Amino acid sequence: MNNMKRMIVGVLAISMLATVAFGAQKNAPTCPVCKMTLSKKKTKMNTVAVKIHGKTYYCCAACKMDAKKK
Repeated sequence: MNNMKRMIVGVLAISMLATVAFGAQKNAPTCPVCKMTLSKKKTKMNTVAVKIHGKTYYCCAACKMDAKKK
């Protein structure tokens, strides 16, 4: 029974750490057109530059930045 308690405490600790680690991504800006979370760095997948509040972020290559938001 003692091992079971340790395992449960370990799983809870890991889940709490994961929540804290990935919680920062919730504050990341999203694309005004496709609503995808933007990247701070240009990658193979994120090639389209977007400026938000004077900072440059990158969105997916399929995003149509020239599309008008309705």
